[in-house]
Amino acid sequence: MTFKLDISWHTTSQMMSALVYKKIHDLLLNKSRFELFEFICSIKIISGKLIIKTQKPIINSELKMYEEEILKIFENVLKNFSSPVQDLKIIFR
Repeated sequence: MTFKLDISWHTTSQMMSALVYKKIHDLLLNKSRFELFEFICSIKIISGKLIIKTQKPIINSELKMYEEEILKIFENVLKNFSSPVQDLKIIFR
């Protein structure tokens, strides 16, 4: 019995989002700011943009303190999937 692994862009995008989600979880845990992670609703990757949706606007400003580290995480995940790494942007909503 053989299985065909069909990895489309949609599937790859979901896998990258899951990796970024987990790495942000680890980052906030290491920084002793895990309470911020509980307010993250979703993470999406759309054409070089990382969109982080939270439950409260105040959490967005708290997460912006870690923007550079999150950007490095995003860049590393894209490199692992051989995706282009140019003009990356993080949007907090």
